[in-house]
Amino acid sequence: MPVQSDAPERHARPASFSAMLAVLAMLAGFVLSLSSLPIQAAAPTRLHVLATTFPVYLFTRNLTQGHPHVRVDLLVPAQSGCPHDFAPSPHDLQKLVQAQVLVMNGLGLENFLTAALKKSNANITIIDSSAGIPPLPLPRGMRPASHAGHKHEAVNPHLFAGPRQAAAMVCNIASGLARVDPEGAAAYHAAAETYSARLLAVGRRLASVGAGARRKGIVLQHDALAYLAHDAGLDVVDVIQESEDIQPSA
Repeated sequence: MPVQSDAPERHARPASFSAMLAVLAMLAGFVLSLSSLPIQAAAPTRLHVLATTFPVYLFTRNLTQGHPHVRVDLLVPAQSGCPHDFAPSPHDLQKLVQAQVLVMNGLGLENFLTAALKKSNANITIIDSSAGIPPLPLPRGMRPASHAGHKHEAVNPHLFAGPRQAAAMVCNIASGLARVDPEGAAAYHAAAETYSARLLAVGRRLASVGAGARRKGIVLQHDALAYLAHDAGLDVVDVIQESEDIQPSA
């Protein structure tokens, strides 16, 4: 006999709310797909690559797996997030001196490096992973962040947060690596094809989930997720933190 309960029934969550939770789940899966990498075995280094930010570092590591002669280091610590207020230390400048290739996010995110590169390693090969990728404008109300006498461009530099844009960044990095390491060109391009296919698949799933959301408006805490919202077909109606230099008000 079924047991009866006097507890009130919980109201079912609206479909749009469930869709939004699914979008967040897609994001979690996307991040995990970037992080599940084996540790590279120690080997003689012939090509020393330095990646500016953690997402770019993960993309580059994915492409250089199976190339023991390639060493990939990270400049801005992962826990620092976006490098809006990052100032290179003497140790960071030493990394720049030693590297042969610098992989950048681009779109003004690394303006803090302009003077350091001229002083430390003007001959380093730079791979701009944002090359040719149409950027989004800054969300409504956002102003370009400024620091160290530089100002970001009036575009959103956080390409890596959108699966489709991340796939294009991966292909740009592979092409750059192929130019500086022609012997590994075929392998870099093959790795990029496989990896970008995974990212594009995530983008299609994200768009499918977003299409099921009855309400498309979304408020972001930070503009870093604007590309994720764009790939999900959502409309960013506002951003809580309107400037990198000003903390959110009450």
